[in-house]
Amino acid sequence: MQTNCLRHFVEVAEKGSISAAAASAFMTPQGLSRSLSSLETELGCSLFSKHQGRMLLTVFGEALLPEAKAILRHEQAMVDLVPSIRSAEEGRVSSGASLYLNNAAFDAALFDPITQSFDGVFSQARYFQCDNKGVVDALLGADDDAVVLGMLVLFSTHAEENEEMLGRLVSEGFTYQSYLESYDEVMVSSRSHLAGKTALTRSDILSEPIISSDGDIRAVCERLFGEGAISMVTSDSSFRFKMVASGKGITFVPAFRRIAAETKEGLVTVPMKNPYYLEVVFAGRAAVLADPVVRRVFAQLNVYYSQFADSPYLSLVSGPITQQNMLADLPPAMEERLAVIIREAGLTSREGEILPDLARGMTVRDLADKLCVSPFTVKSHAHGIYKKLHVHSQKEVMAFVSCHGR
Repeated sequence: MQTNCLRHFVEVAEKGSISAAAASAFMTPQGLSRSLSSLETELGCSLFSKHQGRMLLTVFGEALLPEAKAILRHEQAMVDLVPSIRSAEEGRVSSGASLYLNNAAFDAALFDPITQSFDGVFSQARYFQCDNKGVVDALLGADDDAVVLGMLVLFSTHAEENEEMLGRLVSEGFTYQSYLESYDEVMVSSRSHLAGKTALTRSDILSEPIISSDGDIRAVCERLFGEGAISMVTSDSSFRFKMVASGKGITFVPAFRRIAAETKEGLVTVPMKNPYYLEVVFAGRAAVLADPVVRRVFAQLNVYYSQFADSPYLSLVSGPITQQNMLADLPPAMEERLAVIIREAGLTSREGEILPDLARGMTVRDLADKLCVSPFTVKSHAHGIYKKLHVHSQKEVMAFVSCHGR
């Protein structure tokens, strides 16, 4: 008997609905129904009856529910016991840490290295999946002395909302630090007419139904393409990819998933001609981010991402977390070279003012302080530069300037 089936049994009993329980478990209603059917077959009885749209416990369900909960409690007790034993053996920190992750972090390219880094330092690290608002609410509701971190994914389409959200954190005594930048691409069926294109336009994207994941990316899709363009919303990534592979629509995935995820059969990832950008940000109390133990976590994370330093799919942001010196000397005749780039690319006066500092590796926050504007204003201009230079990150801007004219 699988404890997952028992867990689904308890969820349906408490929620009174298969769809609500499925949403809570981040799976499809069909998958949860199959789990219940499997449990009922194994037990040889019916656990629920349906009445006026609600799932009601049968006499068997009433009797077995307390037993199922007891089994799950014993399972959790076993799970909780292991970390303390392992930490004693491996010299890890026995205290716990909680990390609230934006939904996008559950892509293997982010989730696997993050969990490996935290599990390598903390014996009791817990992970929670949220949208950005959920991450912020969790941070603000946490005890002051708890080791709690949030990982936000800020999309360029929602600059004002991002600024307001981060401002809310800062006003409550929290701080945040950017970690990496990337952009989204479009995943299509290998049989789709879009699969052979080098880059997709807005018209290309709207020629197929959009299958969106839930959370912040859904809001991005609605803002860019309209609510009517979305044919399906699901939190189940496997189901989403399966639907795309079968030709039911297209979906959006972060470009950085190319560095870790295996190419699934029947699926092709195609860049957008005018992509939107995303920024991964860690947030927490200053004391937590500065804690030597937490710094050990980020040191391990940096070891992983440093091997992709030349990848076009992500760019680590220079700062206290990454601890990477991105301040590079520009080649001779910098002023002449920059003047040619600004003229040829048709940069605005403000973009032309920002480009030299971007090319030197100056951080967005330092640029904002220098120009007396908000970081989001700088990011908006930076994204304009990326688009005109046909690059995707500050690191690529630095390489472009260094190599231009050679």
